[in-house]
Amino acid sequence: MSAQNSAGASLSIQQFTSSEAGAWSNSYLISGKSDAILFDVFMLSKDAAQIADGIVNFGKTLKTVVTSHAHPDHFMGLEVITERFPDAKVVSTANVVADIRQDGRWMLSLLQGKAGSPRT
Repeated sequence: MSAQNSAGASLSIQQFTSSEAGAWSNSYLISGKSDAILFDVFMLSKDAAQIADGIVNFGKTLKTVVTSHAHPDHFMGLEVITERFPDAKVVSTANVVADIRQDGRWMLSLLQGKAGSPRT
């Protein structure tokens, strides 16, 4: 999928879909000629690694990662992305950050109890 902004520069959007074990989540890479923004990150490390590989294969420089909300299937794989792209800035709203800080640990415990470690 591609789109054009008002300045005439071409933008493209690549959709990634996680595995069934990763809750079939979607993540989107929005990019111009060389730079990119990633919208949401998957929960499982192996799924997040596929996003990272895709960014490299597309030849893009990841500048920013946006976390849209505090569901684990949209942020828990951030570590994989930030390890592969240490210069990328991670952003979200203050409310999302507060929700992750408040609920992140119990969500992780719940997921580990049901499915094992999300690092698989």
